[in-house]
Amino acid sequence: MAAVLAYLFTPLSLHLAMGASAVTSGLLVADAVYFHPPTDARDVADAESVVERSAHDGE
Repeated sequence: MAAVLAYLFTPLSLHLAMGASAVTSGLLVADAVYFHPPTDARDVADAESVVERSAHDGE
């Protein structure tokens, strides 16, 4: 959709607009998967309980 809008409202060619949209989409997917991956709430709760137990064991 972004490619079509860029094509309609800017002087870009359709091929260039589609290429730019594809690169942008790829970067967004890479960011979501590798740099800000989804986490499972159970994993976060388990990690917090391990930290709390280790803090209490050290007392």
